[in-house]
Amino acid sequence: MALIKSALELALERTEGLTVDKDELRRKDLFNQGRILSAKGLEEGPEQFSKALAARVKELKGEEVKAFRNGAGENLVSRINLAFENPALKEPEKVAGLLEVLTQGKSAAVLKSLATLFQQYGQEVAQLKTAIGQQLGPQLRQRAQQAGANPAQYQLERDPAYLKVLAENLDPLRTEYQAHLDAAKTQLRQLFG
Repeated sequence: MALIKSALELALERTEGLTVDKDELRRKDLFNQGRILSAKGLEEGPEQFSKALAARVKELKGEEVKAFRNGAGENLVSRINLAFENPALKEPEKVAGLLEVLTQGKSAAVLKSLATLFQQYGQEVAQLKTAIGQQLGPQLRQRAQQAGANPAQYQLERDPAYLKVLAENLDPLRTEYQAHLDAAKTQLRQLFG
């Protein structure tokens, strides 16, 4: 009977010597609270976010404030990507508004450079699509017709050959712009604290 150990005894043996870093747990908790607040701010708007942020920051001190603000900022920055500038979405404006509140207006220059970056990226992608469409479009339409496709239903944007060429040409462009985007995100992250 002495050879059989309870689950509790086994768990105690395995965790013997482990310590808990309460400060690190607190930082992670505050980081997550900041993420939650910024997500809620995206729904409610910058005014409510500003009020909630100010109230929460008053309750915290020192490194706690930094962890909380970093969490809120990281949630917002993580939403910025090269597909970010979609006119149908209102999220870019919301994210920019909350970043302005979080950084106390210090992010305006970076956000303006990001707007320019997204505009240039969109223009280059559109030009690339147009050039590929003009160059390959007639050949691909003719090949689809020869294969028995209905010319009225043919869509170049869905043709696998077109998509392959587009992806091959889009990858270097995306890589170039992603490097600029990553640098801007780093600048934004420095403004949270």
